[in-house]
Amino acid sequence: MISLQQDPDVALVERRIASRPDSRSVAEDVHRELSLRFPIGRMRVQSKGLYNCNSWHRDPESRLHIPIVTNPGLLFVVNHHVTHLPADGSVYFTDMRGYHTDLNGGEKRRVLIVAALAYPPVTS
Repeated sequence: MISLQQDPDVALVERRIASRPDSRSVAEDVHRELSLRFPIGRMRVQSKGLYNCNSWHRDPESRLHIPIVTNPGLLFVVNHHVTHLPADGSVYFTDMRGYHTDLNGGEKRRVLIVAALAYPPVTS
């Protein structure tokens, strides 16, 4: 596990995961619940450091985002629409086939679960 101890919120998430009898079961539980509703492909946990921004890019599929740790300075931009995804337990659908980026201008690291949707590719 990557240690992110400089951020107390991320360290708390790590401790909660580590305190479970089988830490892999956290991801398995999330994958199982999402799979009841959506065709889930690959799923991963992502982290974004302080004062950091991704390139303006497109991805081949739609995705579900579940913010775990965030801050008001974390912004998500899709096709020039800017929004903040709060870590309130919600699952956010995002069409990543359009140009997008995210930026963390805040003072806390962002942690989220991202699950690709395994729908057939759109060819037209």
